[in-house]
Amino acid sequence: HLRAAATGVEFLMPGSGPGDRAAGACLSELWRALLLERHGPGFAPPKGLVLYPSDPEAQGFADTPLPGRDALHTALLHRETSEGAAAWLSRPAAISPAPPAPQDIDAARNAALARWRRERDGNAVQKSLLALREAAKRGINVMGPSVACAKAGVTTGEWAATLAGALPPATPAAPAIALTSSGERMAACARLDAATRGLSRPLTLLLVRPGLDARPWSGHPLLRAAQECGVALRDCGARRMPAEIATIAYRDKPHVLIFGLSNPQSVEMANATILALRKAGFGSIPMFGLVAFDADPPLLQELHAKVTLRNIHETAVDEFLEDLSRMVISGNALPDRGLT
Repeated sequence: HLRAAATGVEFLMPGSGPGDRAAGACLSELWRALLLERHGPGFAPPKGLVLYPSDPEAQGFADTPLPGRDALHTALLHRETSEGAAAWLSRPAAISPAPPAPQDIDAARNAALARWRRERDGNAVQKSLLALREAAKRGINVMGPSVACAKAGVTTGEWAATLAGALPPATPAAPAIALTSSGERMAACARLDAATRGLSRPLTLLLVRPGLDARPWSGHPLLRAAQECGVALRDCGARRMPAEIATIAYRDKPHVLIFGLSNPQSVEMANATILALRKAGFGSIPMFGLVAFDADPPLLQELHAKVTLRNIHETAVDEFLEDLSRMVISGNALPDRGLT
């Protein structure tokens, strides 16, 4: 939670027991202080974010004494220093299994878990898990159902198992269709070079990965081929918020934005990002979307009106380079020819 707060990730969801609420209040207080310290007073969490209110009596409800704000802050800074990072990175790749816990501790934990499940409202648990499963299957925001699960007393294992059963398995992006000859690649590069000849600097693409996708899109054959043709590719980083992306776009001033769309949530985040870009003054910047999942047309309808969309699995390198050439020449999105 502390590392998430330090990087501006807007997520906090402890459990709903007295001890959890006490820890949540403690974390929330430090959360606000970290956001103010790291991102300034203008960084505002979204309206739907659940933060536990400060509670002067929280310490009395905790099972064990909670560390103070200074201790937590010091621990976070140590983790971020070169010494702490080196210790973390130097751990062996193959970690030997931990020794088994003493039988009495294991039995006590199992008894506590069984007691917790007996005392909670079983109907509320089933309803919240069903809502979570439906939200995940439909590709909508799971934050609300997750909060309902926490309030109903759903365990993290039950929550994770429900999501794992509802979400499709992650699949790596398939390579783009290869060019039939090196001559076609050279011809496409030549046309791209001619289209960018009037620019004052090399054609710059800004790769945007909205949502929680952290795959290395910059290594995809389409983008790698563009770099081989002299295109500058910049990656704004994974898990960026729309306001952060707008700030990076203002700083880097790319000629074209490339959206990496890996799931329905990334499409929703892309729409929010475009709204943030327009508020920041980016009204006519060409935008290109590479879709890496089987998306229903209604899901892409709103985004398709603003962004040129291509199926990353079915787009050849020469077609991608031709699209970039036409985008640079027109200075805007390409005419609609359907998702390909």
